[in-house]
Amino acid sequence: MPRDPIPFATRDVSALAKSLRAQWASRASPPSHVEMLNMLARAAGHRNFQHFRARGDHRPPGPPEPAAEADPSAVLRAARHLPTTCWR
Repeated sequence: MPRDPIPFATRDVSALAKSLRAQWASRASPPSHVEMLNMLARAAGHRNFQHFRARGDHRPPGPPEPAAEADPSAVLRAARHLPTTCWR
């Protein structure tokens, strides 16, 4: 059975790195993959990896929305604000 990818993002990569460094420094040996998942989840503000997965808002984005057609009158109004050198 294939695994679903779980995207991981953080608002502050510096804080993430500091948290991981502190968690790793408190250990006597390198963490297992499950312990590493928990360390990443804690560094991102979750209790553990299960808590991170349970949030459910980390699904990959779907296909992009189709672009709406531009209103010709809005395009002409916007074009008046551009210098004439843009039209060459």
